[in-house]
Amino acid sequence: MTKSNQPAAEPPVDPAAQGASGAAPEANTPATQAGETPEQFGNPTVTPLVENWHDGGFIVSEANGHLSRDGITLTGGAFIMAGTVLGLVTASGNFAPLNPAAADGSQTAAGILFGGRDTTTANQPAVAITRNAEVNGNELVWPTGITPAQITTATAQLKALNILVR
Repeated sequence: MTKSNQPAAEPPVDPAAQGASGAAPEANTPATQAGETPEQFGNPTVTPLVENWHDGGFIVSEANGHLSRDGITLTGGAFIMAGTVLGLVTASGNFAPLNPAAADGSQTAAGILFGGRDTTTANQPAVAITRNAEVNGNELVWPTGITPAQITTATAQLKALNILVR
């Protein structure tokens, strides 16, 4: 076989890929589908999706074998979202959303709810992170009206359980 000194032939141009001028699209422009122009890529025609909280989505890391998690009984009389900071009600042994103004034990951070639960009609079994974990502080759910000083106190209480808020 011998090499030819002639230049390689240009690949054929698909007429559907040509612009209105009939010229082939430039090599550095994004690929388009029939009827689209590169200018349309910056203008989405579909409403963006918004994701809700995922069970355990706040966890950065936890101990091996789910040692960070405990089965709990959750009370509160409302739908409680994953990532809600919890306190332990001393009299009942049930967990409830943190309430810094309470005097029943729920004023002290004792864990973080792993997955959302509806407790509007009755207490519910649930799973909580109660030890040895790192969590994303931006994804924790704090009670309405909590102050920065109260968040600092609760974060220190979680740190005492080896739950580090990052």
